[in-house]
Amino acid sequence: VSTIAVTAILAVLIIFAFTLGDPVESSLNERKDYYRDLSARVFGMVGYDEESKKEIVENVFSGDTRILRLYQRDKLLISRVTEEDWSLKYSSEDYFEVQNGGFTIFVSAVDINKNRAQNSMMIFAVIIVLVFGLMLIYTKHFVQTISDILFILLRGFKEKGYSLQVKIPKVYTDHEIFQLSVFYNDKFLPAKLKRLHKEKAKMKSQLSMDDLIKFKKK
Repeated sequence: VSTIAVTAILAVLIIFAFTLGDPVESSLNERKDYYRDLSARVFGMVGYDEESKKEIVENVFSGDTRILRLYQRDKLLISRVTEEDWSLKYSSEDYFEVQNGGFTIFVSAVDINKNRAQNSMMIFAVIIVLVFGLMLIYTKHFVQTISDILFILLRGFKEKGYSLQVKIPKVYTDHEIFQLSVFYNDKFLPAKLKRLHKEKAKMKSQLSMDDLIKFKKK
């Protein structure tokens, strides 16, 4: 998994998200349009007195469970929630208002918000799974192409007696760390081994001279 591949995946996800849009927001807009159209037809009736219009409006909206409250000016005609629940359990995002002809209806959007929350959780879960999947894949890749190589190089540069070569897969020969490994294998390591060989030969020669001096003294 390269950086380019990860970037491409993220780009595709972003483009897909923008192209698809927000289906929950679309549902909310459809509901608003529906009740605006319905209220325009019901509240805009002509040829009826106030009392008759009120009765018709109540009959139309009383069976609609999405209508939380219905007002005729300041008078509450329909209410499906208590004052306490209204103030404690409902925020401005849980409903929307439609006004027409002196009437005001408060339409519930709670179910839409629940769908939005579920969609957000699902998207979040997918992102988490993708991230962990990429981490698992990339961790193995990182160990094979970075950490193991660095471990060998650092030990080889620091430790006098360490002379393990770095294995260089052909597919990674253009990577900087493997180019450093080529220098380590072809230049540094042979020079290091040559130096160690000379040091060992020198130490062996010194030991031989010491043995000869001791032998003469005897």
